Amino acid sequence: MRIVRIALLTGTALVFSGSAIAQNPLDPLAELRQKNRLSDEEKATIADWVSQKVRDAVSSEPQAAMAAGRDLRGQSGATPEFAEVYSRNVIESVRTALKRASLEGSARLLASVLGSLASADAALLAVDALTDDRAAVRAAAAAALRRLQGPIALVSGDYFTKTLNGLRDAAKKETSRRALEAMYRAMDYSGIQSQPDAPGVARALLEVLEARAAQYRQAEVPAEGAEVVALKVATRYQSNLDRDRLVDVTATILRHAVANYAGSAGVDKPLRAVRDKDSPALVARRNALEQLILVAESLLNSILKPQAAPTISAAMKDADTTNMKIQYLKWADVLQKVVNKDYRLDLGPG
Repeated sequence: MRIVRIALLTGTALVFSGSAIAQNPLDPLAELRQKNRLSDEEKATIADWVSQKVRDAVSSEPQAAMAAGRDLRGQSGATPEFAEVYSRNVIESVRTALKRASLEGSARLLASVLGSLASADAALLAVDALTDDRAAVRAAAAAALRRLQGPIALVSGDYFTKTLNGLRDAAKKETSRRALEAMYRAMDYSGIQSQPDAPGVARALLEVLEARAAQYRQAEVPAEGAEVVALKVATRYQSNLDRDRLVDVTATILRHAVANYAGSAGVDKPLRAVRDKDSPALVARRNALEQLILVAESLLNSILKPQAAPTISAAMKDADTTNMKIQYLKWADVLQKVVNKDYRLDLGPG
């Protein structure tokens, strides 16, 4: 029987956050949570309870689904024996339910349950869910992996490598901005006390950014704007990243953002012209490009520290798109000298 890896915190396996079930006197698992040895019958009781709750969690009745999710996340203060049995049953039941769940909300709820488990094995199931054909499930799976970083970092074996590789591969082809942002956050272990393999994270992140930079060279970019998160993560891993490769992807993203925001040849409607009363999609895209410009320029300044640094961001805050273009061309000159590549644009009239 495969042993489920449980992160032991302060001597107790804290399987879930919260204590909604622990406080319920009618809870059939209350006594079992305190037992150091479980009989086969008691293990069957746990399995049956979990199976029913997972079925309820994919119910078409929203209140029942939410209540089941709370119950599944509500186990705390359990013994290691209970934690192992409980986690194994939740993982297997969720694995089956994810394949047949008809509602995105139900599948998303199940992915959130995985994130509450202090079990590295839950991470492998979440990695599998990164390939789901529903964007909401992929986003939830990535969010679960973010919450599971502590257990993943603590256990031995190749959990971390499998998780990182799964995120890298999924992020390269992700088309949903929300899901891709969640994947970038899940790759960022910089906040974990025992941070695993920072160079490995940096390599994976750079691979994704280079794949994404190739998309930013095209007219339309799926998940446009998600690199606001990625470039912030890159800032935290800057010492582990190849300078010229990082400069190249950052400059490519900045080039796209300036062209589409301030205007360039081939751009029919620069996003600077979008007003808050326009369609939510256009407003969201405008805001995303503004953030891309701010973050990308900040990162280039951090890496290159040029004298008399160009100031696209300041010109943008002044709503001076003519000066934005002038400042961008100054950046293109700086970048040409650093990486010997031409990032200039035909920026057209101001």
